[in-house]
Amino acid sequence: MKAHGNPASEQADVVDNEWLQLVDRLFIHLDEIVADFLSRFAEAEYYEPRVVEESDLARTANDVLSMLLYKLGNKELPIQFTSLAHDFGARRARQGVPEDVLLEAIRLDFRVLWSALQQHAGPDSEALLVRNVERVLTTVEDYVSEVQQSFLAEQSRLTRDSRLLTARHVSRLFSSDTSRPELVAEIAAGLGVSSTARFEVAVVVGEGVAELQAQLAKGAVSPTWFGYDHGDGFCLFREQGTPTANTTVTDELADLPGGYVDEVLGLAHVPAAAATAAIFARHASRSAQPRMIGNDDAWLSVARELLNTAIPDFGRDIREALSECTTHEREHLVQAVLTYAETGSIKLTSERLFCHRNTVVNRLSTFRQVTGLDITVPKDAAIALVALHSP
Repeated sequence: MKAHGNPASEQADVVDNEWLQLVDRLFIHLDEIVADFLSRFAEAEYYEPRVVEESDLARTANDVLSMLLYKLGNKELPIQFTSLAHDFGARRARQGVPEDVLLEAIRLDFRVLWSALQQHAGPDSEALLVRNVERVLTTVEDYVSEVQQSFLAEQSRLTRDSRLLTARHVSRLFSSDTSRPELVAEIAAGLGVSSTARFEVAVVVGEGVAELQAQLAKGAVSPTWFGYDHGDGFCLFREQGTPTANTTVTDELADLPGGYVDEVLGLAHVPAAAATAAIFARHASRSAQPRMIGNDDAWLSVARELLNTAIPDFGRDIREALSECTTHEREHLVQAVLTYAETGSIKLTSERLFCHRNTVVNRLSTFRQVTGLDITVPKDAAIALVALHSP
């Protein structure tokens, strides 16, 4: 006798498949959903102005909504989303966002997702939405609960370490108008520093952020640093010349990928210096051996990037002229030019390259004949350095 399937079970399978297909359609429209969230968020004015950077808001909205869609679609979470709730809650605690405001902002995810589901479900899908409304609500609330636990744990840690108030002063420094002397003086007093002192600023990026946090937790990094989540990286700054600040950025952070600016004149200029350090850090992260770099190491890379933006293919004629040489000859010419530019001396260049001084002179002369640039002329040297710098 032929067995017949269970009609109720078959109907459940249809509903499940229909739901999964609907969630898949939302992935296609993720950019629109994120834009809707950001628009509603801005309209509601949940956070105080500039407490959280716009890039942070946009990146977090994209990650959170993506993660919720993965959960709604019963998909395996990508590894970058597994600690999202924990990292997000802790970060907002450090940024000084009030707990009730944070949770209300997160629950906006439900309204945005439900609106998107209604929009893309089709006219005959009311029953499908009704059957899954609890699924959506539970998924969002579970995420709210995870974020809240992480937020409270981090807030407790900050309070326990007497750093909550300091974190709020630092957040104000990076989110306020530092052209107001009275505000800067108030923040300086809260941080226990002089508003007119010299500061050093560093931004760590990439995998270095996790390593830095581990070093901070172990006390391996001097406690004289103030910290702040800065875009995709983590910013450190401190006053120079104090009895406890007896090391330098490169002493403590040399092996971490990032950028630094020293000799920052006044607390008001720390945020701008952090933005510069972040640019250096971006260039450092592209290196085969990422490390902490400052102005002396970064200026060529930055100059080339800016010149390529303003003058596309800057230096291409020089590189093309050198490409006519053999690989061996080109390597020797470039090596001689870069070493001479660093030393400014034929004698020192020959010593570093382990060759006769006449060999150096001949190579610089050949470079001039091939490219038209005389490396002994400052203007030509600057053009050559930027053109030869590897992006």
